[in-house]
Amino acid sequence: MPANKLSLKLGYFFLLLMAMFLFIAYRATMNAFLAVKVLKFPVNSYQDLLEASEDIIVWDGTMWEQQYTLAPPGSLFETIYKAKIQGKPAISDFGGFDKALGVVANGDAFYSGSTQRLMESKYYPCSVVAVPELVQV
Repeated sequence: MPANKLSLKLGYFFLLLMAMFLFIAYRATMNAFLAVKVLKFPVNSYQDLLEASEDIIVWDGTMWEQQYTLAPPGSLFETIYKAKIQGKPAISDFGGFDKALGVVANGDAFYSGSTQRLMESKYYPCSVVAVPELVQV
């Protein structure tokens, strides 16, 4: 009889232990779903960019500006240029990239250009390192 009571106690112990682990995993999963904000990009295409309420900030005289200014008549890029860029302030009008980046960070505009200057900014939270073994020319 004592052996049966011991095995019954061990069975209850392992059953309660597994129930506790399942409850902890369930609770952690629910906390993660509530704590993590789902990121949805405001723009997924040039059409979305055209329909957005924010303007576009570009570097003056760069290929990024020329992709809009030299676009064929009636193209989507020309439409974006006329609606979002033409007559609006460029990066030089803000007094530099760092000040223009503040406007972008506030959600008042989109930045269209090379990310190299963005990564070189003191406001970019990461350091950028080139790894020669991974770069193929």
